[in-house]
Parts: sequence; structure tokens; C-alpha cells
Amino acid sequence: MRDWDSKSWQRELEKAGYLAPAKVCTALQVAAALEKPLLIEGPPGVGKTFLAKAVARVTGSRLIRLQCYEGIDASQALYEYNYGKQLLYVNILREQIKEKLNGASLKKAVEILDTEAPFWGREFLVNRPVLEALDPGDDVPRVLLVDEIDRSEREFEALLLEALSDFTLSIPEFGTVQARRKPVVFLTSNHTRELSEALRRRCIYLYIDYPSVDEETRIIMANVPGAGREFARKVAQIINVYRKASPRHKPSVAETIDLAVALLATAGENFNTTDVVNVVSTFCKNKEDEPAAENAAQSVLEGEV
Repeated sequence: MRDWDSKSWQRELEKAGYLAPAKVCTALQVAAALEKPLLIEGPPGVGKTFLAKAVARVTGSRLIRLQCYEGIDASQALYEYNYGKQLLYVNILREQIKEKLNGASLKKAVEILDTEAPFWGREFLVNRPVLEALDPGDDVPRVLLVDEIDRSEREFEALLLEALSDFTLSIPEFGTVQARRKPVVFLTSNHTRELSEALRRRCIYLYIDYPSVDEETRIIMANVPGAGREFARKVAQIINVYRKASPRHKPSVAETIDLAVALLATAGENFNTTDVVNVVSTFCKNKEDEPAAENAAQSVLEGEV
């Protein structure tokens, strides 16, 4: 990761469309200095994944994304042997192998096969995200995003510990892969379950919450062409009031931007409650929450907030 101070991170991320609070930039600086993964927790939709994408963009790295889910294992996340290719290799070299092993003892045959026809070489390994991040085939730096680690089982966390702490990967029959250039690693969690202490110890921890009205106002202005400050603040206030009403689905920052774009396209900057109701589907995802969305718009636009 770049050896930038927190202000440099803030400046560069802003160029990529990510308006990062000071604590986020400090966490990036610390993670870079200690060469440790950054574990980011927070509600869905606050920009955890987007932060990793923005860091990849500003550092000129290639983003490798590992999307976690229940039941994920080493063959989907770390590496896998291409057994079909191994079998084809054996069939092609069947006659040559027979000649090599002609009259050899079992011990000698094993030694010959290991030397003359190894079946566990790098050419038989299939890169999964972790191996791709540690041992890429080019010199382009990598950003490894382990997204929603809390969706996987705790046993899966244990598979990642070696890679996260030592940036190595031990592969049976093959050996140990050591990263020549350490990737930047992000892990995200929506905190649907507790992560292990072993995982937490290996990471720098960062919690990201929903942005304040002022922060979300700036985000809208930075990401929505033509959005003035007063317009952006009204949109941010509506979303803020709506989130406090505890709807079944709390709008993400991306959905706030969607609302701003939709209002500009359909009503312009001088919008009213009816205009918000007309595009309520941009941030309200359940029928029973629509009254709360209308009330939020009405309270903001009538000056009650």
C-alpha cells in the first residue's frame, strides 16, 4: 500500500469519488505502516466495499474480490488442483512413463515419477482469489477484498489466517507460496455474527457507520452532477430521518445517490413531497415502509427538521 499520510489518502480517495472521514484515512495509513489487513465492520451499504475499490483505483492495483457465503471452502477461496489436466497429462505420457518405470522397484518408481513427471507442479494449480493475490502472474499490485466474511463459517476463517498474518499459503504436495509483493487486504463484515479473536488479532479494525447529514450532503454533491448544496442537504436529511424511523431496509449511501439523481431527473432541485413519493422506490424497498418515507420527506420539506 502507498506510504501516504492520512491527508494524502483523503485527497486521493476524494479524486476517486470516495469522501473518506479522517478516521478512515488514519486506519489506511496505520494498516499500510504495519502491513496488516484492514477489517471493516458496519451496517450494509455504508461504503465498506467501495472503499476497497477506491483504494485499488488510486493505487493502480488490480482488485481481487472474494465474495464469502455459507459453505465456502478452500477450493473456492484459496487454490485448487486441476485434476482433469493431471489426468490428461498422465494419458499423454503413459508410454513414456511405462518406459521410465520398466523394471524399477516401487521406491525407485516413486522417485522417478517425482523427478521426471511431477503431477503437483505450479502448472496444475488453479488460482483462486487468495492464491491470485499472493502469487499473480504479472507485476501488477493486487488488492484482495474478502467481502462479507461474516457470511462464512468460523472454520473458513481459520483457512485464511496464514495468508492474512504471513502472506503465505501452504499447499499440500506443492509447498509454500510466499508473496513477492504483499497485497493490500480488506475484509468486510456486516456483523451478522461474531468473528473469531484469531482473525481480529491479525487485522487493523475500522467501524464505518452511516454518514452524518453533512457528510452525506458532500457525498451527493461529489457524485451527482448538478446537485447544489441546498438540494443535496434536503435529500440527505430525508434519508437521515427515514433511517431513524427504523424501516425494514435502511437505505445505503448508493441509494441516497440514486434518490438525488432521480429527483433531479424528474423534478429538479425544487422538489416537493409528492416528487419524493413518485421516486420512493429508489430507497424504500418494502411497501409497509412507504408511509415512513413520505413522512420523512414531509417533515424535512415543511421545516419540521
